[in-house]
Amino acid sequence: MAVSPNFAQELGAIDFDRVIGGPLVAAIEAHNLAQVTVAEFIQEVGFTSNGGGGDVRMVTFQYQKQVTDPDGTTQTKTFTFEVPFLLLLNLPFFEVDSVDISLNVELTSVQTRSTSTKFGVDSSLAVKHGWLFGKVDFKVNVSYQRTTKTGSRVERKYAYQVRVHAGATEPPEGVNKLIDALTGLAVEKQAA
Repeated sequence: MAVSPNFAQELGAIDFDRVIGGPLVAAIEAHNLAQVTVAEFIQEVGFTSNGGGGDVRMVTFQYQKQVTDPDGTTQTKTFTFEVPFLLLLNLPFFEVDSVDISLNVELTSVQTRSTSTKFGVDSSLAVKHGWLFGKVDFKVNVSYQRTTKTGSRVERKYAYQVRVHAGATEPPEGVNKLIDALTGLAVEKQAA
């Protein structure tokens, strides 16, 4: 007789700490890495390196524009506009909005039993005939065979899906203050 599978033991063998916790830990690590990457980007792109600190990396635009002097004459003059480089970029702030984990386990047990019976009869008849005496030979062979097969099969099907959604978010308050300070550095000057 086949032994029934222990479905509770089968389910207990699944490491739910890793199945559920693994994607959550990965999402937290990805979120933290994204934040550090933005901070490094701001430092590397927005500032020049001067030992431990750095000056604001500025971009200068030069252009011509018509200017009317106080005496009413119009002249073309050259101007420059300096703006911190970081103000020209969108800083990529992302955060993990949701992590959806779906685990479907299907355990199926199938027990089979088959019985086959084979019955066979084999006979022969031989007759010898003479004037006074005759002879009859009769042979019968009978066979009977019964075969029983029993088996079991356990099927395991696992479906595992992890969906992570990340979206753009507002920059932290410190970055907003930095952007406000950099905005004050944008200056238009008349070229000498």
